[in-house]
Amino acid sequence: MQTLSASLWRLRARVRVPATVISLAFLCGAALVACTERSVTDARGDGGPISFALTPEFHLLGSASQVAPINFARLTVFDADTRQVIAGPFVVPVDPNAAVFRLPVTFDLPSGAEDANVVVQVLLLNITNNVESVEWSGVTSTLHVQSGGEAPPAAQVQVFQGPPGNLAVTGVSIINKPTGTLTEGESIRLIAIAEGGTGSQIFWRSSNTAVATVDDAGLVQLLRDGVVSIVASAGPRSDGVAIAIGARAATIVISPATQRAFSFGEELQYSAIVRDARATVLANHSIAWSSDNESILQNLGNGRFVARADGNVTIRATSLAAPEITTTAAGDVRQRVFALRLDPTSVELTAIGQTQIFQAFGTDARGNNIVSPPVTWRSSNTAVFTIDAAGRVTAVARGSAAMTATSPDGPTA
Repeated sequence: MQTLSASLWRLRARVRVPATVISLAFLCGAALVACTERSVTDARGDGGPISFALTPEFHLLGSASQVAPINFARLTVFDADTRQVIAGPFVVPVDPNAAVFRLPVTFDLPSGAEDANVVVQVLLLNITNNVESVEWSGVTSTLHVQSGGEAPPAAQVQVFQGPPGNLAVTGVSIINKPTGTLTEGESIRLIAIAEGGTGSQIFWRSSNTAVATVDDAGLVQLLRDGVVSIVASAGPRSDGVAIAIGARAATIVISPATQRAFSFGEELQYSAIVRDARATVLANHSIAWSSDNESILQNLGNGRFVARADGNVTIRATSLAAPEITTTAAGDVRQRVFALRLDPTSVELTAIGQTQIFQAFGTDARGNNIVSPPVTWRSSNTAVFTIDAAGRVTAVARGSAAMTATSPDGPTA
């Protein structure tokens, strides 16, 4: 990209730039196609000699990385009123490393003419290995040139990326603008249409290449979270779209890593911390929760699970935006004895050696029955009644005793 600044060129012509800018549509007409290249020395007529300079003013709407070095310029002088070629096209060399481009325009006015209204088409070229590409194109405002007189400043000409057909473009539209929030790591191909002009070329630009890049074909690569503007341009016309990009989840950590419920109906609450590849916590990132056995721990959503039966389950948290990012935690349900009762509550044995089976029944903290809870049995007087691990009482002598069942969880009956 060339640095632009004002410069003076010693002229032998008087140059005036009116406020009115001519229509650009004629630049794509047959008159240009029929032109043949001539050198500066060939561009002479029988009228007065004209010589002045042009300084390109670059109007950058596309990406500067798409611009090849400029090493030549092709200039064509037209009569502003008749659109007929007065001189050119002729090619002048350009120093691609120059801070400012100054393009000499030298020609003779038509026979008998001392002044004229002209416009100059400027094509800035890259010619490498005999392959030519038009990098920039533009046309001056109407210039009133007059033979003789003091040299005025160099005239500026606004140039746009691409071929001269871009100068006649009347509108550019991106026809598939995305809505909503996209996710980093994704790509989307935008399609733009240019209206007007012949042989126009669309250029693409990203407002922030650290957030998203776009190539010559409109393929947008979303690199990280943020908001970026993608602009399609052709000549002086452009259209843009703002794309919101959300960060992609890279890791999920569930807390706590394991939990246990001790009563049916008890709820367990898990939480998940989601981070992106930069270890930034992603607040409000949508997570899908699941249990690998709903009959044991039923998923209530948002990390909540309710105990339904004893057993072990795997709890899984998955990013909705990036389903490949998932992690697990453990869930365990084991009813804990909160209260015990014995059946029967009392019994009278009438003979030595007679037996009686006692049963222990438990409930958890929510009143749910616990079938055959493990207990330890004890007789208060083993000289009268003994009791085994199964709760079987045997009378060994006359007297009385109390039978006690104790749960490992603490309660006794």
